[in-house]
Amino acid sequence: MNTYGIRGRHKVPASNLQRSMGDHSLYDSCTLATERKEWSGTISMIMVLDALPRLPGADELHSSTIYDFKLARFAWSSCFSETQTDIMFTPPRPRSIIDFHQDSPSEVARHCKKRGSVSDTTWFVLHIDVSSLVFLLEPVLAQYLSPYRNRKTDSVYIKPRITKHIAMRAVLIKDERGPVENLYIGEVPLPTPGPGEVLVKIKAFGLNRMDIVQREGFYPPPPGSSSILGVEFSGHISSLGPSVSGWKVGDEVLGLVGGGAYAEYIAVRATHILRKPSYLSWAQAAAIPENFFTAFQALILCAELKKGANVLVHAGASGVGVAAIQMARFYGAETVTATASTQQKLDWLLSLPNGATHVANYKTQDFAAVVRKVTNNKGADVVIDFVGKSHWKGNMEALAVDGHMTMLALLSGSDVDADLKPILYKRLRIQGSTLRSRSPEYQADMIARFEREIFGHITGSEGTGPLKIYIHKVYPWNKIQDAHREMEANANSGKIVVEVV
Repeated sequence: MNTYGIRGRHKVPASNLQRSMGDHSLYDSCTLATERKEWSGTISMIMVLDALPRLPGADELHSSTIYDFKLARFAWSSCFSETQTDIMFTPPRPRSIIDFHQDSPSEVARHCKKRGSVSDTTWFVLHIDVSSLVFLLEPVLAQYLSPYRNRKTDSVYIKPRITKHIAMRAVLIKDERGPVENLYIGEVPLPTPGPGEVLVKIKAFGLNRMDIVQREGFYPPPPGSSSILGVEFSGHISSLGPSVSGWKVGDEVLGLVGGGAYAEYIAVRATHILRKPSYLSWAQAAAIPENFFTAFQALILCAELKKGANVLVHAGASGVGVAAIQMARFYGAETVTATASTQQKLDWLLSLPNGATHVANYKTQDFAAVVRKVTNNKGADVVIDFVGKSHWKGNMEALAVDGHMTMLALLSGSDVDADLKPILYKRLRIQGSTLRSRSPEYQADMIARFEREIFGHITGSEGTGPLKIYIHKVYPWNKIQDAHREMEANANSGKIVVEVV
């Protein structure tokens, strides 16, 4: 016996459903049981089908569900060409249909996740409009019911519209903002990929400074983006939205989003993902998008870095800082001076194969004087700054004539008592850059150029590429509070990554 849990927005009495199916149709081949419960404002229905196991192709295997379970009873994709499975699970113990209705979708999902197997009694859950029920289920039993069909489905039934309400887990913020203690793993609706999007099952995601600022309530996500934290991830494609080409279910990818990466699944534009190289781990792949994309935009697109330039990179031991230092060397910079707060971090930056050529402790040294010394008083042609207020004066002194400064953050504040003469007399160009708020078209073009120029040169820390991924620490996501504390303490040298477990 196979069970379908169906909930929709329309209240359709069982008698109407029977009439719509006709005298010799699906209703005669199954037992119908209904139990009205409010799940997220929708109506629940249960159909117990005993005809389905006799379908041709019933013993084929297919793995198209979002939880990647193999369906041992049906050739699922051929039967359900008009829709897709939301979840599949085997009940943890014998249960009645009425008992099933007492579960919330989140509890159903938990049972599914725990068991991960099929048996002779397998339960499936689909989410559709109840008015579309017949159109959806008749194709499933098309071969079984064809001798009894008296009318064409084309002119009678409505094309099904999937309503995704199955829960997934995600890192959420109690009261929507607050300290690190407000982070917890909760449940939210599973996203549905729209036109040009793919649904990715996330394996790992990277931490960024903006995540802390957003958690505290000072950096809202761009309009249309998820309010869930996280902008970079790695994982594999679980399903494809309409009009997606060049990708297939199961492809391993990494990508950039405006929000939502602290979760089990994410819907992302197909233009915003890259194919994960086989030689990178999930954690290494998740460490690439925000760090390397941001560094590429700051150095190449904004500051227009030229071969032979002198570069100053602040927050050198951060994920973006390390990427920017290596990228500057990759593009032929003459000198790369990096700042950090401890001698341990400075020594580490100097030890990297394509690391900083010079360093300065911004707490104990005048970094502008260090830059002038290593450049023979010319100054830095490019400055990458995350700090703002406390570094402003030193940056003006460090910049060379016709120098470019890209500002990526304002960690020390934004109010500056500025002397504008250096900007005028040195002909300085100062540009702010926030990749997250850029248009999708801009981001897609930038990612495509990044893939052409740089992506193939990135390897893990033990690889031979000129651009390496340096991971400070990988946390399981049930330790997300500890991961945020590590970043807040500025204790990292390299990237902090979290794995979804």
